[in-house]
Amino acid sequence: MEAKTIGSFIAALRRANGMTQKDFAERLNVSDKTVSRWERDEGAPDLTLIPVIAELFGVTCDELLRGERKPSAPSALTETDTTADVPQYSAKAEKQRSHILRTTIARHRNRSLISAAVAGIGFLGAVILNTALTRAYLGFFIAAILYLAAVICETIIVNGTLASVTEDLADEKELAEFRYRVFTDSRTVFVLTAILLGACVPLLMVGDAYWGLTAEMWLTWGMGFAVITALVCGVIVYFIENRLIADGVIAYPPKIAAIIIHRRRLKKRLVLLCIGVLSVTALLNGILTAFGSTNSLADSIRFDDVDEFIAFAEQEMQDIHTGYTSSFYYDSGIVVVPEEQPYADKQYFDAYGNPISEEEALTRTVEDRDGNVVISYIQRNETMASITFGTENNGFLPIYVKTTEHIRAAQRLVNQINSVFTVVYVLEILSCLFAYFLLRTPKRTSHSV
Repeated sequence: MEAKTIGSFIAALRRANGMTQKDFAERLNVSDKTVSRWERDEGAPDLTLIPVIAELFGVTCDELLRGERKPSAPSALTETDTTADVPQYSAKAEKQRSHILRTTIARHRNRSLISAAVAGIGFLGAVILNTALTRAYLGFFIAAILYLAAVICETIIVNGTLASVTEDLADEKELAEFRYRVFTDSRTVFVLTAILLGACVPLLMVGDAYWGLTAEMWLTWGMGFAVITALVCGVIVYFIENRLIADGVIAYPPKIAAIIIHRRRLKKRLVLLCIGVLSVTALLNGILTAFGSTNSLADSIRFDDVDEFIAFAEQEMQDIHTGYTSSFYYDSGIVVVPEEQPYADKQYFDAYGNPISEEEALTRTVEDRDGNVVISYIQRNETMASITFGTENNGFLPIYVKTTEHIRAAQRLVNQINSVFTVVYVLEILSCLFAYFLLRTPKRTSHSV
């Protein structure tokens, strides 16, 4: 017979036994390219391999060389049969093919754990660099590099897994179901990496390369960015999955298709509900904290008499919580505190660098609309953080003064409110997750993904 008949017959027997070209080549200790050449009729097996191939597929050497089974064989092909009509997959072959697909999925899942671990190490590195070394910027960029490595690693794994299963091993429907399994596992890795990246975004808010976020602030802002990222990823994945299904690239396994569709609808409803509840809660949180304006929430001291205000402003009071700083900026000039010198040894300079007296540096004035000075005082009281004067018609009265202690008290209140609402946010998200796990199985259905 012609080599064409032998190659076609070998290809048909291989498919019938659920083998890929690579599996068949490994059995014969040859390369898969060699097998491919045989099946494309560009060559023929060596005579020493004929008995091995015949025994592997359960045919005789004569049948292999003829390129067809003998008519007397129980499962023989008629002379008019083409090699495309090779016996359908036997139960043993079907079991072997299913085993190969399951093994490939399990291998892909295990390799995906490596990508997830890389992303987790990136987040852990960000935590250590920010918390222990107060290097928030460095922590973010190190984490971002590892997140990128995780994405690249998972992409390579996905491509390798998809390339390992071809049409020789499964038909188009089975391949679509196989791709869906790969898609769901890789989706988890990509979304997890994106959420961790979102949680690290607040590290860019510190404003200096040598600063770090407090644990409380990072928890509050990081959780917020993580939730937003998760919602965005959910929407993107939803549309990508719909597109892939419409194009026939992936398909739900028939046994669990109804459950998957039910869960997709349930996720959509719960996500919309979660967004609505979180939005209302965030609005209430913003109202109670004046949308981050600590100064608006701070109490103040009211003065209805200018002399009382001037007396308060000229008191020698220092903010003990602030301590000494290298310089203070005033409207009339700059006061410089020499390093390693007592606070009393400070010197004053105007905006041009000329020495001035303490009284000149600390003098504050309030002018009317004609430019006349109506209030003049020396601000020695360093605890004064904010001053609000009344209208000119009322003699700039009343005067409200907010001290640094008032600001700190307001900040403590804001932190307490944010802490409470952080717990509320977590409870709302957990409630939606609990509802999903409670309702994810359709009624009168015992299957599970």
